[in-house]
Amino acid sequence: MKSIDRKKLKRSMSIYLIWAAAAILAMGGVTYAWFTFRTAVNVTPTAGAIGSGGADLLISNDEHGAFEPYAELLTEGTYGSMYPVSTADLITWSSAIYNDRNGICTKFSDVTESIDEKTLHGRIYLKARGGDCAVYFNKSEMSFGDNGQMTAACRLAVEGSSETDGPFKYIFSLDAFGDGAYQRVTMQEENVVVDSIDGHGNAVTVTDPSVPVAEYCGFNEEDLIYPGEKPICNIRDGEVIGIDYRLYMEGCDENCCNEAMDTDIDLRLGFAGIEADE
Repeated sequence: MKSIDRKKLKRSMSIYLIWAAAAILAMGGVTYAWFTFRTAVNVTPTAGAIGSGGADLLISNDEHGAFEPYAELLTEGTYGSMYPVSTADLITWSSAIYNDRNGICTKFSDVTESIDEKTLHGRIYLKARGGDCAVYFNKSEMSFGDNGQMTAACRLAVEGSSETDGPFKYIFSLDAFGDGAYQRVTMQEENVVVDSIDGHGNAVTVTDPSVPVAEYCGFNEEDLIYPGEKPICNIRDGEVIGIDYRLYMEGCDENCCNEAMDTDIDLRLGFAGIEADE
């Protein structure tokens, strides 16, 4: 695995987002219909930064504000609950409203207009200083809490645009950070999400578009930073980019079941900037 010359490294710092969230289940007597429960959330985020070689990766919650190694993050929307939902493109969102006696979801409704009230989301700004950077998640600074069931059921969506890459959009599965011990089949097909809904409330499904977050994770050990297999994006020296992030429960995931209830979410996102080769 490629490493960065120790002599060129500066003191390690980390970009991380931290949430502490209490999850509460409203079961309604149902054991595995994913639309029957919700998580109550509190959001208190902070952030920091890490860079390699002569390049620094800095963060801000304001595109035109000061960029520092650390910043307070501002989340958007009003959070009362986080509900299981489903999407194929981060544009159209659906939620199940009926399941049969075997727990298979058979009717759905469109929740696109209210999705900001059902998910955790916000925007951060990253800036490269002193050199071009390839940006990865920093696995060493990432956490999604101690409940592997909840983590395995969640998706992390990231959207943005850079001068080098143009627009980018990802839906990351989080199996690298959580392993669901329980699974419940709630869809007639395997490994699908809801793409759209017909006029009768029936789901039009497509293959789950999520990609493993592990492929995009670098990590740091002592003063060394190691890149992942693939960068999230590339930032030129002096460039500022906005990144929209959204954490949600993918209701079609077999891990999204009642065993994900009654837990604390400790969400910490880390980004690492690896100086581009000259």
